[in-house]
Amino acid sequence: MERHPELPAEFLDRLARLVPAERLADVRATFDLERPTTFRANVARRAPDDVRRELEAAGLGIEPVAWCPFAFVLRAGTDADLRATAAYRAGELCVQGLASMVPPMVLDPRPGEAVLDMCAAPGGKTTQMAAAMGGRGTIVACDASPVRFEKLKALVRLQGCADACELVRGGAKRLLPARAASFDRVLLDAPCSSEGRFRTDRPETWRGWSPAVVAKRAALQRELLAAALELVRPGGTVVYSTCTLSPEENEEVLQTVLATGAAELLPVDLAPPGAVPAVAQWEGRTFHSTTPRAARLLPTPDTEAFFVARLRRREA
Repeated sequence: MERHPELPAEFLDRLARLVPAERLADVRATFDLERPTTFRANVARRAPDDVRRELEAAGLGIEPVAWCPFAFVLRAGTDADLRATAAYRAGELCVQGLASMVPPMVLDPRPGEAVLDMCAAPGGKTTQMAAAMGGRGTIVACDASPVRFEKLKALVRLQGCADACELVRGGAKRLLPARAASFDRVLLDAPCSSEGRFRTDRPETWRGWSPAVVAKRAALQRELLAAALELVRPGGTVVYSTCTLSPEENEEVLQTVLATGAAELLPVDLAPPGAVPAVAQWEGRTFHSTTPRAARLLPTPDTEAFFVARLRRREA
């Protein structure tokens, strides 16, 4: 008799301590689901309603997302069907997870600004910000993985924002000290243990997970967040995000900068379904009093888990 895989017991125990009791069963069930394809209109090239109408005329079932005016869920048709459309081939839409659209929306880059995307590949967030800026301003997009960097380049070309993006092969820390305090806004969507993407029936998504992996990722995240606060100008904004649930990679990473007074935590006002405040304590450790201003996006049938925090570097 075939035995069905189970998520790691230690992960499930931690999940039960992190998720409100009344939501635990629903959250646990999301790890057993195949999420639908989601995407956004490239507003720099086409109005969202026009994209929707074209796709519906091609026979696809499209559902708008209530909390994001340019996002959609594919309800009828396949991912391959969507990618075969003229709209996709013309770069008028971008296949992207709904939760991953939140950090750029929270960062809220403005036309004419200098923006840094520290861990940019495969480029969904980079191109989302470029569209929001209307091609005015500059986005410096970095990635240390050669393979992922090529994906970043390809998506930037497809989305038509190559002129607005400066692509840097390698980690963003290499920009220091030459470009210290030179960016108005910085997005750090940090490498993480990816707990928000676990699928029970796909052991490859969770087989390598362990508390030791969580601790290793957290050490890197602290380094990257420190660099982000050096690269943003005084008074500028840093958005820190992950697609994981571990407090060690989320609230505890924030604690390292909040405790020094180098930055203040601002509220995350965007609240899609599944959003709850960041936890105030974990395993006997109490975090900075402002920590609940950050947001945990608990997984839903349509969205993976995410953590999003908005920081402002204090003036010198």
